[in-house]
Order: sequence, then C-alpha cells, then structure tokens
Amino acid sequence: MPAYFFKLAENQRLVIVKYKRFVFRISYGPNDHKPTDRTLEETFNRMMSTVKFKNDGLSPNQLFKRTGPLPSGSTRMRIRLPLTRRITAGALFFLSTFVFGAAALAQDRLTRSERLNDFTSSGWDFKTGTSLADLNRLGKVLRQKASTRPNPHVRGQMDESRVLFFDGLIIDAYFPAKNYSDLLLSSVTITKRKWPVKYGLRVGASRTAVTQSLGDPNEKTHSTAKYCGVSSCVIFSFQNGYISKITWDLYLD
Repeated sequence: MPAYFFKLAENQRLVIVKYKRFVFRISYGPNDHKPTDRTLEETFNRMMSTVKFKNDGLSPNQLFKRTGPLPSGSTRMRIRLPLTRRITAGALFFLSTFVFGAAALAQDRLTRSERLNDFTSSGWDFKTGTSLADLNRLGKVLRQKASTRPNPHVRGQMDESRVLFFDGLIIDAYFPAKNYSDLLLSSVTITKRKWPVKYGLRVGASRTAVTQSLGDPNEKTHSTAKYCGVSSCVIFSFQNGYISKITWDLYLD
C-alpha cells in the first residue's frame, strides 16, 4: 500500500494513500486536531513489515501520471501492511473510510446472498405447514388432482403428487409413501396480490422493486426474471413492468 506525505505549507500536510484502484486523500492543518507527521510515521512503523523512504523528486501530479513541480520537503513512503498485525488507533483515521466501506460492501453482498437463498426456497409469506390438512387450512380448495409415482430411492414404494388450486394460489405437494403428514413442496405459484410475499414482492409490485431487493437475475427476458439460490429457483412474470405471477421451482429429490 503506497502512501505519500507532502508538506504543502507551514503546519499543513497532505496524505495520499493508494490501494489497488482506490485513492484516499487526507489534508489537515494546525487546527484540525490531526496527527503530526511524526505520529503518522510512528504509527506506520508499528504496522508495516518493511519501510522504504525514497526522495525521488516526484510531485503528487507526477505520481499519478501528470506533471508539476515537487513541493519542498516532500517524501514518498512505500508501505506493506501485514494482515496479521494489529491496526492501531492512530491509523484508523485514514483507513476507516476504506475498511468500513469494504465491510459494508461485503455485508451487503452477504445480506443479498442470504436474502436470495431465503426467497428462492420459501419466499411466500404464509405458513404451508407440514401436512395435507395444513394445506387445506389455507383457504377454499377450488380443485385438486392427484397422481402416484414410484419412489426413485425406495424400491416398491409409491408416492403421491397432489396439486391444489386455491384462488390465486397453486401448490404442488408431494407425499412420500402417500403419508399425508409428511408434506414436501414441489412448486408454489401465486397469481393474486392477496397472497403475501416476503420483502413486499407480491403480485402487483414493480420489476424495479424486485431488482432492488434481490439484485440482478440469473436469467431474464422482456417479461420474466429468474433467480436461483443454492437449491431452488423462482421465476417472476411481468405485465407492463409489474409482477403478474411468481413461481417457485423447489428442489425435490
């Protein structure tokens, strides 16, 4: 991490720190209650693993590929900061912008990742329960259809797939060994605003709200946006820029 200290005038200093593509500039005068050059240098001495001083005759502009005279008393310091060293309080005054900014960015990415996984696996904001009886309590079942299929892992076992149609809600349920107390969800589809969805992304919400909440989709067309988490996906359908349908395609082994 290169750091450049410059004396601009009596009792005034300019500090420029470059880290990768970021440039940090701190200037201070006699009444700004900022550390002196000695304090800064002592702080760096405690933090760095190697220090090299070089009066190379370059001005701040020349350091950044421009031209200009060198202010008197200018000194250039190259500093390598070991990650294992403790950061002292004296150094935090100029490092805080980068550290807290990076931490906030990492936290935002983590939050979005957690939110996406949560939403793609169970983004509807109501309880489906653990049984067929729980599903029937969601509301009036307009119609339903059931079919059986062999279990792919247990020889001779027949499982049941049952699709329940509510007003604005379709649930594709799966019951291993036709055990109606062992509910697994294969897919959930919402087509009406009456059914609540997490983060306010219910039918009728804008496409912009979806992007702001979940970020950019994995796939998109003019009228759809698909988001996938660790094991499940959700597809938004839009009409005139607003959600018209949400379908969760859930992992079912």
